Amino acid sequence: MAQRARRWRSGAAATAALGLALTACSGAKVGEDNAGAGGGPGECGTFNLAVSPWVGYEANAAVIAHVAEKELGCNVVQKDLKAEIGWQGFESGEVDAIVENWGHDDLKKKYITEQKTAVNLGPTGNKGIIGWYIPPWIAKQYPDITDWRNLDKYAAKFKTSESGSKGQLLDGDPSYQTNDEALVKNLKLDFKVVYAGSETALLQAFRDAEKNKKWVIG
Repeated sequence: MAQRARRWRSGAAATAALGLALTACSGAKVGEDNAGAGGGPGECGTFNLAVSPWVGYEANAAVIAHVAEKELGCNVVQKDLKAEIGWQGFESGEVDAIVENWGHDDLKKKYITEQKTAVNLGPTGNKGIIGWYIPPWIAKQYPDITDWRNLDKYAAKFKTSESGSKGQLLDGDPSYQTNDEALVKNLKLDFKVVYAGSETALLQAFRDAEKNKKWVIG
């Protein structure tokens, strides 16, 4: 049930236009920090790096920020922005790079193809794995559940107040790009996608499920 997705970076073309200030769900705003594209230490100047809210992205961004600061002399400004808000910063010139893109074809079309305010710099070398997971205790006690064809056999055990009569398939932040709803529909599974609200909440749900022998899949 796992598929692989390539991660890639986009760099914004310089622009002097200032965009409308838009509030991200994380609390940051595109427009509140009007750092320009130059004027910083060394030849690099200020490098505005969008940081989306999941730990893999944060780790990736930390490495890039370190290299940019130590090797290129950049003044790195890391901005906590959810994916779609980060792309809006390309148009205003307030975001210079997005480290990962998970299938936002609409945003690529708008900012790369149509507006030409961003370019695809290719893969970072990392491989992202998208899949469904269950706590180890479930896999050990019910080994046939690892075949997706058997999921409906256990759907009732995953039911929650949020999923109603169906099994709950738990996702993280609703801003994340996933194919889970389409997969549930196309595979005709008796499950409903429910959002935990954040990656932290999703991970905590799995820790709790393993510790207290609860049923969770996500």
